[in-house]
Parts: sequence; C-alpha cells; structure tokens
Amino acid sequence: MANPFLRRATEYVRDDASFLAIVSPAPLTTFLAKSRHKDEMFELPVRIIGEPGSGKTMLAKLAEFRMVDAIARDLSSSTNRDLAGALGEAGFLIGGVPHVVAVREPMESDYRDFWELPYDGAVKTKLAFWFAQARSILGLIRNLTANRRRGLSDIRFVARDSSEAQVEQIGGLDPTGIRERALEVQKAIYSVVAGLRPPAIEHLPTAATSPYNPFEAISQVEIEWKGEIIALSPLVMFDDVHALHPEQRDGLFAALARREIRFGRWLMMRLDAL
Repeated sequence: MANPFLRRATEYVRDDASFLAIVSPAPLTTFLAKSRHKDEMFELPVRIIGEPGSGKTMLAKLAEFRMVDAIARDLSSSTNRDLAGALGEAGFLIGGVPHVVAVREPMESDYRDFWELPYDGAVKTKLAFWFAQARSILGLIRNLTANRRRGLSDIRFVARDSSEAQVEQIGGLDPTGIRERALEVQKAIYSVVAGLRPPAIEHLPTAATSPYNPFEAISQVEIEWKGEIIALSPLVMFDDVHALHPEQRDGLFAALARREIRFGRWLMMRLDAL
C-alpha cells in the first residue's frame, strides 16, 4: 500500500478545474519570471532545482498546454487572470496568446529501471532517451487535443531545417504518422524494460533500436487558436529527475545538450541531486 504521507498535495486533485481552483502562481514567479535567463529557458537545456515542496511539480502541471489553453480562454475569474498574468511574465503567453506547448514527463517511474538492464551504459541511456522522447510526443498530442477543442488532424508539426533524415525516422510530419511511430517506439522499449528477463542486445526489437529523435526533427507546432493559426515552441519538462541514477542523469543531460535539438527541455530536481 502506498504511503499517503509521501504523496504531493496535487496528487489528491481529481481534475483540472479543481487544480486551477487551488493552484498558486507563485512557482511561476519564483522559478521563471524573476530569472535573468528567462528568454533562453525555452531554447537551451535547463536545470530547475528546488527543495521538496518548493513548487516544481506544481509549476510543471500548471505550465502544461491544456492548462495554459484553458486559462487563456477563460479570464472571467480573478484566479485565472492572476494565473494568466504569471504565465505571461514567464513567457508561456504573449499578448494573452499561447506561445509554448509544454508537457510534463515524470521521471520517477519506469526510468530508473533502465539502469538495471544488462547493457552498456550508452545503450541504456539511448533506450531511456528514445523512450522519453516517445512519451513526450504522445503527451504533447494529448495536451493539444485535450477538451476536444481540436483533433489530431488539426495539428501541424514543423520540421527543423535540414532534418530530412530525422523526419523520416519519426514517421514523417503527418500527426497520425508521428503518433503511430511514437506508440511503436514506446511499446517496443517498454517491453524490454518491463519484461521478466531482458533480451540479449542482439535480440532487441527493431523499433527499440532504430534511430528516433523527434526533439531534433521538430522545431514548432502550429494550431488554430481563436480563429488564427499560431506557432508554438515545444517544451518538455522532465520532473523528478533526482530519481534517476547519477550516471543516468548525467547521460540524459548530455543527450539533451545537443545543439540540434529545437525543443525546450527542463530537468526539474531536488537539491540532493547535486
């Protein structure tokens, strides 16, 4: 049985409306709005470090696109107006319009298990990184299609210049192809890490070993918002990175530091991870 005293307060909230009713804009101000590096945080790999209870996870949940979208569409309450103001100061909204499509990817479940696999460290890091990218893409799509405001066909992924090879590896730029490829990669790699006995490296599924780098292939996402087409910068917030093995954490940061990556990427962790 899970220890209820180890659960975050936000884990007891059942739906987005209840979350927005109790959430505070303080984490946005503390971690982002007052940062002198705010303008660079959506382009470079960033570590966000704080003590337990400092609001890292609340920040990540509040900044997810489905939340930002809901807040920006309904400014009838003072709570939403305060949150929209903080989101604007942090760079998620510009002129009241979404500027970033963000997703939270928790790292405390599944990912540590990759380090227990009987493979070389570089192989384990690559499997975990591809798995994280697949889950992040699926999370972005879920956020973009939340609340039935738009369908999968209403999403347009924009490729980075000179990324033809990477685009082919992720299933093309059609949103259906991108989703299907992400599901394929997630399923293949999960079967390796969650299986009773890991297969020999030469017997790994092809979908788990074929190159997969959507973070390098995709530069923007375009959607319709209130009758206009807007371009969004993608951002993945890796939460609870301190749960990873130290070497695994270093490998992930090195992979995320590649200059070809156009996704924003945040690694949110506790002080004891340093």
